[in-house]
Amino acid sequence: PAQSVWVTANAGSGKTSVLVDRIIRLLLEGAAPARLLCLTYTRPAAAEMVNRLNETLGKWVAMPEEALAQELRSLQNALPTDEQLIRARQLFARTLETPGGLRIQTIHAFCEALLGRFPLEAQVPAKFRVLDDHGAAEMARDIQQRMLEDATHAPYGPLAHAIQHVVGLAGELGLAQLFKELMGVRGHWARFPLPQTLERRIAAVYQRLGVDLETTETQVLAELVRIAADYRLRTIALAMQKGGVRGQDVAQRVLEALTAEDSVALL
Repeated sequence: PAQSVWVTANAGSGKTSVLVDRIIRLLLEGAAPARLLCLTYTRPAAAEMVNRLNETLGKWVAMPEEALAQELRSLQNALPTDEQLIRARQLFARTLETPGGLRIQTIHAFCEALLGRFPLEAQVPAKFRVLDDHGAAEMARDIQQRMLEDATHAPYGPLAHAIQHVVGLAGELGLAQLFKELMGVRGHWARFPLPQTLERRIAAVYQRLGVDLETTETQVLAELVRIAADYRLRTIALAMQKGGVRGQDVAQRVLEALTAEDSVALL
């Protein structure tokens, strides 16, 4: 426990066991349970660490002296002292008596607690509430409903036109999925220095991508055809001509498309 260590390993390789053993070693060295903080990514991982720790410490309470000494020796790679043997039997009670228990929690839970203790310094409302998944989904539905209502009140406006376009391509479920995906990457959109009108937002996206606002879908496809040709599409087609009947047919179609004036339409 005196060393600072980074551990990288695959799932199921024993990282949790390493962390639990490290906590126990710190406790055996006399560290106060209240002064230990363990952070994980997920709630199941935190729960697993707590369960393993309680299982081990609870087992030590009534374990025979010789068996306990052997476990501590394996854990510390050294013979345990009499003080450590006594402390090992007391650890389970000490952890249970610690206010709030051992602090083994997710990063999100730790940050939430930290913000709750220092709201003024963090510049957040004193009685803020973290939005859970259910609340976020409900809020997203409300926003989507208001968006559809706004489009209904202005049926010839840009918002209504955009919704009609998406629904025409993917249906109503496609609109809901698009809205969900956009909400999932809202942090990226927030970094755009975007004005409020829909037209100017679209123009800003075009500018960010380096595409002229008047560029059509056909022009984009034509550029893709040119890129594909540059990447040996013609060579592949020539090679396919030496294959079977179906391969020769595909190769002929590709070569005709690459040399045609309206190559996009043929492809």
